[in-house]
Amino acid sequence: MRTIRAPEILASLLLIHSALFSWQYATHTPMVDFFIFWCVPHTLSTKPVADIYSEQARRDMGSAMAAEAELPSVPETQRQATYANMQDSLHNGRVDSRGSPLLYTLIGLLSSGDYETDQKRFAIVSGLCLAVSVVMLCHLLRFSAVSTILVLAFLAADFAPVVSDMGVGNLNEIQLFAVALFIWFAARSRHLPAGIAIGMATMLKPTTLIVLALAVIVGLADRDYRRLLRLLTGVCVAAAGSIAVSGMYFANPRMWIGFIKSLSDTVGDGSYPLEKGNYGLAKLLFGGTGAGPAIILIVLLAAFSWLVFSTRRRAPVVEPAVPNAFAAAGVGCALMLLSSPLAWVHYYVLLIPLSLYVIQPAPDGEAPPLSDGIIMKLLAFIPLLMLSDLVQYNLSGIPWVLSADFNCAAVLTLALALLKIRRQRGSMSTMQAPTTTGTKHPKPSRSELR
Repeated sequence: MRTIRAPEILASLLLIHSALFSWQYATHTPMVDFFIFWCVPHTLSTKPVADIYSEQARRDMGSAMAAEAELPSVPETQRQATYANMQDSLHNGRVDSRGSPLLYTLIGLLSSGDYETDQKRFAIVSGLCLAVSVVMLCHLLRFSAVSTILVLAFLAADFAPVVSDMGVGNLNEIQLFAVALFIWFAARSRHLPAGIAIGMATMLKPTTLIVLALAVIVGLADRDYRRLLRLLTGVCVAAAGSIAVSGMYFANPRMWIGFIKSLSDTVGDGSYPLEKGNYGLAKLLFGGTGAGPAIILIVLLAAFSWLVFSTRRRAPVVEPAVPNAFAAAGVGCALMLLSSPLAWVHYYVLLIPLSLYVIQPAPDGEAPPLSDGIIMKLLAFIPLLMLSDLVQYNLSGIPWVLSADFNCAAVLTLALALLKIRRQRGSMSTMQAPTTTGTKHPKPSRSELR
């Protein structure tokens, strides 16, 4: 029987402390984003609304929730969330329904009708999604048990995007779980379930659509059309299932049409100022409007496409499944963050997969390559420091500096990841796959896989 070592015990104690902190923080804040998610199915359960995405419907739902907050039986947490929503100039008393019908369906199925109870349920689901995602990714990247526990402890209590997501009750930890599932399945060449995972994530919140786009680019570069067919089939299954489930729950599948029409207004929200927490690179450089976001996206997509096409594998060779998975999902999330006209602090939760990929340790008993010197190792961890709660706290009084800090962390993580992906794909592009006679060529060593 394997004995538990002292470092594992100490790391576990630290994780318990971080988990308790996260629970206290998540359950004692109004969770203004979750409140809006919760309001839509809660209001529809008592008052039919023809189009929840219309401006009038948003105001009607806001008025209904404001009236409910005056009732003595309403929990104090719900009352605080209602007042915070009414006083926020971004919402101005409306229930700013911008989520997908699938989101409101899942929130409705989770809900008991009591806001305080439902907030705790949502906090539990989000925390579990974060924990399972990190454990899956760390296992895939061969982190040790102690390293995995320490990573979880840091992310839960000191990583500013996670702390922010817990405070506002957004979907980023749930999206992270879907992205981690995509990476997990794609790294094992199981592209049908990978497509279902990223399809569900995109139907829940369309910000992960770029992950699908990058997966298609990688598949085209490798001329692996069977992989693409399976992936896109999985996406179609997820889309059809999402529409069917939400259509049955609300008895109105046309809600998806209203949601699609509302996306143009959501994408145009780059007008939110830095002072309100919009730290997007496009906002910092171009003011968040005009062609700035498109320029950033085109430049980054061009760089990514050149990288994958220049390292395309020459059949028959070993499929670089792990670097391909992170190239699509990790890089896709980074490109979304850097090119979006709207990027709140909690959006950077989706940078976690690429951050873990960059800090991946050398396999046990093997020395890292000479190119991975101490400076490169330090560079890999610097973005995590830049995104820490301590740095955010000290820079919070200067919005443009904080925005520059977050975007520099994303750019540095992206640059280091692209260098690693290029090296891995390049080293594997000349490795031969198993022959048709059943004789296998020598497998690449662990150091070559890095």
